[in-house]
Amino acid sequence: MPNLFVRNLRAEQPQAPANRDQVRWLPWDPFRQMVPFLTSEDQPQHFLPDFDVRETPEDFVFRADVPGFNEQDLEITMIGNRLTIIGKREPDPENAADIHYVRERVYGGFSRAFTMPEGTDCSDTIRAELARGVLTLSLPKRPEVQPRKIPVQVSETPTS
Repeated sequence: MPNLFVRNLRAEQPQAPANRDQVRWLPWDPFRQMVPFLTSEDQPQHFLPDFDVRETPEDFVFRADVPGFNEQDLEITMIGNRLTIIGKREPDPENAADIHYVRERVYGGFSRAFTMPEGTDCSDTIRAELARGVLTLSLPKRPEVQPRKIPVQVSETPTS
């Protein structure tokens, strides 16, 4: 296989852009430069999914991409007003005869915690759904804090 090459992304140092025009669009992560000092081949990086959090008039919705996870790989708990999502992704079993040319997928566990605002219904009405690698959590608001429309009454004489 002459076209394949061995590449270890964790050990690579970031390259400076060739010219100033390239600087504008480069995604910069200041912690990426520290990765070679914090991890080694024996200690893999941890998987940390990014979350989208939005508020609707009825609830709070959390969405995260968790490809390769099953429902038994995730643990979602609510203690008081603290939402905690814990997950773990295991690597594929290794065979001693296999030769790895590129290893870019990250495995391991993650833990994310969110403090919910007042008015969140923290009872059994919380819904969690895992569909096609996307975790969706829906935390409804209590009815008394949801926006409600107040009708306007028309009268003949003004009240003071």
